[in-house]
Amino acid sequence: MQSSLVGQIFVYGDSLQSYLVSVIVVDPDNSKKWAAKNGLATDNLTHLKDNKEFKKEILDDFNRLATENKCSGLERIKKVHVTFEPWTPEGDILTPSMKLKRAPAGKLYKNEIDAMYAEGL
Repeated sequence: MQSSLVGQIFVYGDSLQSYLVSVIVVDPDNSKKWAAKNGLATDNLTHLKDNKEFKKEILDDFNRLATENKCSGLERIKKVHVTFEPWTPEGDILTPSMKLKRAPAGKLYKNEIDAMYAEGL
């Protein structure tokens, strides 16, 4: 099995929407391997942010895991926003014990979350 492209993840569900979205921090090593395998530059990964095939690879991995774990349609992630800056406790996204602070994360990524829902499925 291929290693995950995801280093850190924040899954968000809006009660007025019928699907989940997520913000992911990519795993730099595995993302470089993916880029090289697909003939893309590996020195700077920011070009992967909007790469549809890269996002599809991430969503395919999520769907595989959801199927293996018998998740319902409402429990499956349908959209991803890719970022490259790892979250740290100093950035107020993680607690000192490295747990995600959902409210600050939601506030920080509000525009990206709103954009994903605005695109629709």
